[in-house]
Amino acid sequence: MTKYLLLGLSLIVSATLLAQSTPTMRDGYLQYDKVEAEDFSWVAGALKKEPAYKSDKVKYARWALGGSGKDLMTVVWDESGGPGTGYDIVYVDKNFNGDLTEEGEAVKIETSKDKRGTEHFSYTFGDIPCTDGTVTIKWIMNGSPYVKDESGQSKGDALHWRSSFRFTNKENIAMRMGTLPGNIQPKFTNDYASAPIYRIGGTTFPFVQRRIPRSQRKKGGPGSTSHLPGSDLGTWSAGTKKTINLCVAVAGSDIENQFRFFKAKFPGGEPQGILLVKDGDKIVEEIPFAGDCGCGGAYGITLFIPSRVPSGKHQIAIRMNRLEMAGGRADYLYDVTIDNPDYGKDIIDPAYQELKKQFPSAKIASLRRLINNDQKYKAYQDEQVFGTSVWDNTMQPNNGHWAASMANFGTDKAMMIGTGPHYKGVARNLIKFDLSGVRKDTKILGAWIRTTISRHHHGKLKDGKLHYHAMRRHWYELPTADGVATWLGPDYKHARDKSKRRGFWGKEAADDTEKDRYAEVAGAANIGDFPLENEMFRFIASDITGIVQQWHNGEIENHGLIQIYEGSGYTDQSSSEFQDYIFRPTLVIAYEGSDPQDKWHKTLDTDYDASLAMAKKRDKPLMVKFHSPYCGACKKVANTTFKDKHVKSDMSKHFQLVTLTVEENGKLANRLGVGSVPAVIILDSQEAKELARCDSEILLDKAAFQKQYKSLIK
Repeated sequence: MTKYLLLGLSLIVSATLLAQSTPTMRDGYLQYDKVEAEDFSWVAGALKKEPAYKSDKVKYARWALGGSGKDLMTVVWDESGGPGTGYDIVYVDKNFNGDLTEEGEAVKIETSKDKRGTEHFSYTFGDIPCTDGTVTIKWIMNGSPYVKDESGQSKGDALHWRSSFRFTNKENIAMRMGTLPGNIQPKFTNDYASAPIYRIGGTTFPFVQRRIPRSQRKKGGPGSTSHLPGSDLGTWSAGTKKTINLCVAVAGSDIENQFRFFKAKFPGGEPQGILLVKDGDKIVEEIPFAGDCGCGGAYGITLFIPSRVPSGKHQIAIRMNRLEMAGGRADYLYDVTIDNPDYGKDIIDPAYQELKKQFPSAKIASLRRLINNDQKYKAYQDEQVFGTSVWDNTMQPNNGHWAASMANFGTDKAMMIGTGPHYKGVARNLIKFDLSGVRKDTKILGAWIRTTISRHHHGKLKDGKLHYHAMRRHWYELPTADGVATWLGPDYKHARDKSKRRGFWGKEAADDTEKDRYAEVAGAANIGDFPLENEMFRFIASDITGIVQQWHNGEIENHGLIQIYEGSGYTDQSSSEFQDYIFRPTLVIAYEGSDPQDKWHKTLDTDYDASLAMAKKRDKPLMVKFHSPYCGACKKVANTTFKDKHVKSDMSKHFQLVTLTVEENGKLANRLGVGSVPAVIILDSQEAKELARCDSEILLDKAAFQKQYKSLIK
């Protein structure tokens, strides 16, 4: 079975600030199965000296500074004009001696105006040295402390999410954390003894968040709770999609006292979620979650629980590829139970059944997108699986706010069927199977396309039908110089100015039967209503024998199919990158003659072995770029450092490039010692020596990346 082992390096871990279980080492990662809140029993019970406050309800908070020291800074917020006049002065114990009356420890609110004349309010604490580094703090306020709401309360005592809490260690490596959008505010109390303690700097941890039902929420309280590693995430059913909501944070005296990381500023890269499939104590497979950008500090990672996972006890690993100052590389484990009563049973494939009935003596093969033999997982015992390249793409219509996005290209695990929420028009899907692996001496007797629709937590289909039409022209799954396959066309440029609408398609939605697609229906299928009670997925099969024979015989150039849905509602359809291989779009053929050849879904720039061979031929170093399509930092690097014309020219001229996803190249990533993404590994042309290694910190800094690779240019 496929393993996704993403690192194999020894490591050094910085001082741990939350109490953790004794870890074991596996594949270069420390394995933690339990974490407890930090012990702050060393904190003094009272301050030594305080000023004469003006407010009758001053606000106290306590912050432990740095990664490992016992430097506790108390912050007290006061109203200089007396009760009810607004919080506008902060007393800060900058030297941690418990005396708030010393010179320079009263920080007053600052007012400034932008170019528009709008007033902004802030507090600047400055640089505060601590045992193992420096903490720099600036509060930016949501409004003026003197403007009150309808209840008479000041509006200016809430911190804006752009406030900065930065810890810089003695090696000048910084981590920035802070408050976030969504009214996630640091807590204050009206007395010192009960004031919350936060940690600024130190070890970062992953927390799984669970939503609190509205009926159980306290007024003004949080909408979710955080759960430490070692928690039980309950029972998940195979064949369902499960999303874990994560945040990455430094925690204080309570796990809810968090300063989080956001805008792809995770120290060492974004975390990865992995389902560890276990047979007893042995891990037999690692299946990665699809991630989302952590721009808001908390984000979801999603996994469709594949049919190949047996019932029983398994684990979820949240893989942290942190910098040493943030805790080093480690897996944090959560328990989970998988329920899969159909494990090991054949899945009924309607395409296979129809072809076997029609051609009982013929051989039958399933062609779907695979990149290696490890992914040849069978749906049923008699299935013959062959790898091929498959491209697919949801053509999303506009959603009423802006026109069809230029981002409609195939990196999603699922495509859309029907009219999605907030969308105007029905989504269409483009699908193309590479038939070059089916030899010319092979006689195709019948061909059916089989796709899989799965339950969406909100959507339902009613009276659904699918129609397939052969495409007349080429389209692109990924961005190219000609654009991408969108609703309006690959060259569509403008979202709102209708005078600038132009595109590769003859009509919107590739609907020109003279230019875009053939008018004739190449295949059709009835869906009816979906899902029925307890139905998690359904195979949809359609006879497309005629068009496949024409493609194979060379009568019509193979530009693939457009899939058009009729009916109401919406749901998900598995894409060619779906996490359960047997649910990916599959072309099932009945044939006589030679068996198909495997054609793995790779091009030179995404094929490590072919790129290495080319590097040897060119005698150029091999630059291996690892990324994930779901990684916010990867997207940022792609749009900044890698987009620079000088960087692009240097990489193309002096290196052989190969770009790989960690999701589908886990074994290689493990062998090369790559865990976090984005990452660049530069090898000599013989793969005998590593010349350079660049993690996200370097790649996000164009000058630092250029310095690394230019030292290798001959």
